[in-house]
Amino acid sequence: AGASFEGQYLCLESDLDLNAKEWIQIGTNKFPFKGTFDGKGHTISNLKITSAVEHFSSGGDFAYAGLFAFCRNVSIHNLNLSGVTINISSSNRYDFLYVGGLVGYIGNLSNDGMPAITSIENVKLSDVKITVAQKYATIHAGGCVGFVKVTQNSFLEVDRLQSYTELTCNENDGQNSLGGLIGKLQCVNVVEMSNLASYASISWPYHAGNNRIAAIGQIVANRSNIEISNVFSWVDPVRDRYSGCYAAAVVESYFYLRSPDDPDAHHGTYRFRNLFGTVVKHVPPDILPGSFDYEALYDWVWPFGIDAQNAQVINCKMCEVLPPNHGFSEEIWDLSSLAEPTLK
Repeated sequence: AGASFEGQYLCLESDLDLNAKEWIQIGTNKFPFKGTFDGKGHTISNLKITSAVEHFSSGGDFAYAGLFAFCRNVSIHNLNLSGVTINISSSNRYDFLYVGGLVGYIGNLSNDGMPAITSIENVKLSDVKITVAQKYATIHAGGCVGFVKVTQNSFLEVDRLQSYTELTCNENDGQNSLGGLIGKLQCVNVVEMSNLASYASISWPYHAGNNRIAAIGQIVANRSNIEISNVFSWVDPVRDRYSGCYAAAVVESYFYLRSPDDPDAHHGTYRFRNLFGTVVKHVPPDILPGSFDYEALYDWVWPFGIDAQNAQVINCKMCEVLPPNHGFSEEIWDLSSLAEPTLK
């Protein structure tokens, strides 16, 4: 109804069963949710969404779906989501579709020069099933968040985030970012992400164009300081097809570097530490040689043909089982199964 809850603290005092009734989503493009939501360790179960929150403008037709459809400068902590079913059909056509079990779209926007901070901490999602069918849309979908935009003078902090996700993209020819945790992250400032666990099966249609899938489906960064640490990810691309589909265990990335001749060039810093995971390998008869990459833990592209500057990669390995020198804290992680480490 237009209330943003900016600067306000809201908490969940008990478990909440939504009984698979159609959920009225929180936040719109015009009236985004801006508060702090503390789940206090409780569980919201049986979330069901079958229609997106729509926004039509001269820039295109947009749609959002999630427990929170659209947020800005939001803080969400200490929450469990169990049994999330999102099924957006092809009855309505959009240019851009943003879908996440927790949040469809997060945008950071600083006010009056003050830093804007978005934080997600200690959030666990299980039994997340997301199905989208949009033939002409660009789809950004993630088990937790569909799309995050980090603008200048804003910050994204993520710590202890876990999701078990089944994501299916049907009837689509767009350029999609599909993630076990986050579909797409677009940033020009500071991002810190740590202690991430992602177990995802991701499917896309035959002849789909230029899909990127991983725990974080795609990062597009310009002049950013990004640090990602302590991650275990398992990605199963259950329907491998050709025509520009790329998979990585942790992140597919596109780090934009300004031309070396630009006097304002700032290449940022990019640090990956303690990243582990695997991509389940399938080879159907119709796959084209060289059109699909199974071997990447992370994959990044640097335009202008210049080398990455200030990039640091420490203790990162493609593996099915967490190695002994993983660097994970046993106070945070349950390491009873090194093939499936989870957050406590």
